[in-house]
Amino acid sequence: MALAVPLSQSSLKSALAQLLLATMRFMNNAIILGVIAAFVLLADCGKGDIPATFISGDIPLKQVVAQSQVIVYATADTNNLPNIRAVIVEVLKGSHEASVAGITNGMQISLQWPANGGTLPDGAILFYHRIPNSEKLEIRSEYMVRGGQVAGMTIQQFKTTFGL
Repeated sequence: MALAVPLSQSSLKSALAQLLLATMRFMNNAIILGVIAAFVLLADCGKGDIPATFISGDIPLKQVVAQSQVIVYATADTNNLPNIRAVIVEVLKGSHEASVAGITNGMQISLQWPANGGTLPDGAILFYHRIPNSEKLEIRSEYMVRGGQVAGMTIQQFKTTFGL
């Protein structure tokens, strides 16, 4: 059984202020948790949109394209596994830089295919980056082309999407 105790107006204001403060703290925590949950969900969106093998880290494809000095499309000869002979058929970005570095159409590149690499590719998009403190370029990322598609797009769609 509860006892009713008359409160003065200042005690009532104080109690209401404490209740309001506790409610605001609770709401702030709920809002913060909501924002964190939304961020996690948004950050995870689209990860399934790029079904590529050999993705370098978790860098989004748009960022890989932007950071690459040279991007090429190469066909893949898979007759000598685990070695794949990639033959460059088109320079998609950085034609001048590619030429200076000796990266040209017809150039052959040897790639190693892991035993658990999945379906063999019919080509690859190769992303070259400048070696720090050097003028040389090296392949930093490889996106495999399967069935004429890379990252869920045809080669033409890929070029159009990324302005190549």
